[in-house]
Amino acid sequence: MRQGIATAHIHDYARAQLGVRIATRLARDGMDAGVAAYGKLAAGTYDPIRARIGLEIGGPESLLWEQGDTAGMRTTLDYLNGRIQSIAGGTNEMQRNAVGERALGLPREPSFDTNRPFSEVLKASRNWNGQVG
Repeated sequence: MRQGIATAHIHDYARAQLGVRIATRLARDGMDAGVAAYGKLAAGTYDPIRARIGLEIGGPESLLWEQGDTAGMRTTLDYLNGRIQSIAGGTNEMQRNAVGERALGLPREPSFDTNRPFSEVLKASRNWNGQVG
């Protein structure tokens, strides 16, 4: 139990410090989607971990609460909604691409559909031979 609490505390502290750094950089340099993606990626990665830790510490009883006890339902709702951040507004994989391409300056991933209109992408993917370019 102590290890779980320590892990959650470390994640909370790291996310808070990351938030300060992101806010400072955005205030200094203006809006940058690559930098903002760091915060979204952190939420999508750590929210499910923290929710699982809460459920492990609370045990099966943490899934129950008295009617009208909004604080009591927090652990369950955090667990059930833990994956929202990793999907809504762009998956964790999309955020990693944004960080890599925009913040770190890495080249874009190769793609067979780069120069195709979206309406042709699914049709072309059915006949894709594995070659890129």
